[in-house]
Amino acid sequence: MDEKQIKELLSKLISYKESKKNVLLIFTGADHYSKEVEELFIHYQDKCNYLLIFSDACKSNFDTDTWKSMGSEIADFTQFRKIIDQIDMVLLPFLTRNSLAKIALGIADTLSLLATQHSILSGKNIIAFENSWDVNNEIGKIQGLNKNATYITMLNQYKKQLTEFGVISVPLSEAKQKIDQKLFNLIEEQETNQLRDKYVVKEAMNKNVLTLKDVIDNPSIDISSEVKMTDLARDYLRDKRKES
Repeated sequence: MDEKQIKELLSKLISYKESKKNVLLIFTGADHYSKEVEELFIHYQDKCNYLLIFSDACKSNFDTDTWKSMGSEIADFTQFRKIIDQIDMVLLPFLTRNSLAKIALGIADTLSLLATQHSILSGKNIIAFENSWDVNNEIGKIQGLNKNATYITMLNQYKKQLTEFGVISVPLSEAKQKIDQKLFNLIEEQETNQLRDKYVVKEAMNKNVLTLKDVIDNPSIDISSEVKMTDLARDYLRDKRKES
């Protein structure tokens, strides 16, 4: 990608900010659950503009054409520096054990690791999928890589270090929910309802005496001797318990 192409890409990224999120995908040398990851990225294609960085190991060992068809490849650090300010989120879909360790230790000896390090230092939203390094997942167990507890403890310490850096580490099954929350500020409806109910119940419990209206609005309030309520309110809750 030459200077003219970089300027065109940067202009495109700025214009996309009005309608799409700019997401940097950093690929390292693994492809565990690649089909599921591909489906996840396809799900967001209408909402996201993808930028791609590939490690040499990824290019050497895996077919990158599918990923390249989704977005624009960033080939060197100079290009990366020019577009980083426009990035809304960084995703590490295939974080290997080797890359996990290097990031945790501050080692950045490849473009993919340098871009990750720079993104951390820039305070970017970063989500790393655990599907490639976690030896306790299905593939790790099938390969028999989950036998050394001390080594697994070390990997989890590296994960903890990434978390302290601000990197969110999640299993693939939780990636969509976390992307929705962090990139689109969405909270699952069930979680929203739980938070709302918890708040409403707390507000009701702060009253000296609960009325019938309070318990009708909040039927999950517990009947106990410590909770003061009118007789009508207590009778209503007892009847509701019998019905259920």
